[in-house]
Amino acid sequence: MRQHTRGRIRRIGMAMGAAAVVTVGLQATSAAPAHAECWSPVNISCVEDGGFDSGDGQFGQGSRHAGLVGYDVDQLVMQKLNDFDCSRLLAGGLIITGAASPLAVYEGATVVSSSTPKAGEPTALAGVDNVGAGSNGTITLYPKHFTETPDNVFQYLPPGTGLSRLPSKEEFQASTVLHEDAHLMGTLGAHTPQQSAAFDLEILSTCFGITKIN
Repeated sequence: MRQHTRGRIRRIGMAMGAAAVVTVGLQATSAAPAHAECWSPVNISCVEDGGFDSGDGQFGQGSRHAGLVGYDVDQLVMQKLNDFDCSRLLAGGLIITGAASPLAVYEGATVVSSSTPKAGEPTALAGVDNVGAGSNGTITLYPKHFTETPDNVFQYLPPGTGLSRLPSKEEFQASTVLHEDAHLMGTLGAHTPQQSAAFDLEILSTCFGITKIN
């Protein structure tokens, strides 16, 4: 499921078959690796400059995943996971707190980046190893996650969708991470491209205030 264009935007979604989101991952078109030598669980922070500091950034406090996910993206994810409505969406409409909450699942899960596309699914943005695994699960970010641009968001939404605005690059990437967190929560299981697109639209609306205008 990206640059800062404001106002009303109408684009016709590309054919879902070409941008299919299958099983538990997000897909788009082919991509070149952004982190060509980077593959490591984030608790052994995979950072190109060798440093790690969750710190404060544009969107607030981050998690231990900041070095791999990207500081601003990670902080934006944390901000949205602390939002009541966004958290409830990822929890399937439930109010879940404590160790089983969407926030705790993201903080406890392993996040890795792959230097190569997913085998058999070269257009995948991301995926999880086991639906419903909670904080014991792993989110894998594939090369396309880092290189996809916000204007291609329509590939991950229902055909013909118009949006109130485009997401920023950070919002686009954060929405992918939130989508995968919902898989670890068990809210999303194996799904069709249409089901995935509908959920992505809900994430944009509920978590980022980017609404459907048609």
